[in-house]
Amino acid sequence: MEQIQLVLTPASAQKGYEAHMSQEKASPNILVLAEGTTAFWLGNPAAEKLAIYFPRGAYCLPALPTHFTHLEALSADINSMEMVSVRYSLPIPCPPSPMASSVATGDSAGAHLVLALLSHLAHPHPQEIVARFSVDEPLRGAMLLSPWVDFGINHASSKGNADRDIISAQTFNSWARIFLGQTVEDEYNCPEKAPAGWWRDLSVSRIFVGAGGDDVLLDPIQEMAEKVKAELPDVSISIVPRGFHVAPITDFALKLPLGL
Repeated sequence: MEQIQLVLTPASAQKGYEAHMSQEKASPNILVLAEGTTAFWLGNPAAEKLAIYFPRGAYCLPALPTHFTHLEALSADINSMEMVSVRYSLPIPCPPSPMASSVATGDSAGAHLVLALLSHLAHPHPQEIVARFSVDEPLRGAMLLSPWVDFGINHASSKGNADRDIISAQTFNSWARIFLGQTVEDEYNCPEKAPAGWWRDLSVSRIFVGAGGDDVLLDPIQEMAEKVKAELPDVSISIVPRGFHVAPITDFALKLPLGL
């Protein structure tokens, strides 16, 4: 990991964003929030709806140029939608926008952070170091792709999909140890551990959970998603056969045809 971080430094995200905007012949729109968090804006700034995107990277790696290309394509496909990608090295507040028209989305660790955000809104974290905030109205939705919801390596999918996925459960576990440090696993940092009733009061109108049938995290993703679906009225779960971890974004980056 140390060698990778020497190449992909935190500054790589902004450089990738600026390179993407240059390629699109558009001016960069970078917002630095009060707490120091950086947000990169894409799409029509006058759009009626906003998607807040938290990229993957196991809390170790920055957003890559392909993340911005993927978001730009989504923004073009969805009418009246603008995108903001958040560089989350610091605590994350919500960018200024009506929550009823905002969607929180992320893949892998980014989806993990979306769940942590929703948990914190419903059940403020007991530690004072975690900034408290609230929303006046629920988010329009949350889209979670291959959410990182559990750090274990003994699930059936961890072993059964070991030769099918692009990453191993052991690698996820080693990254989880870096992420957690001395912190004990709980319902905020490990969503699969949330008790019954935890998801009932989430400030979000709809949730979509997507995963691949060959994802090593498939079992905990399905278990967590079913718990959420049992407690909220509008939850959709999609498992794509032969799909690996965050396959939609990887397929897009490799320019693979749909359905391959």
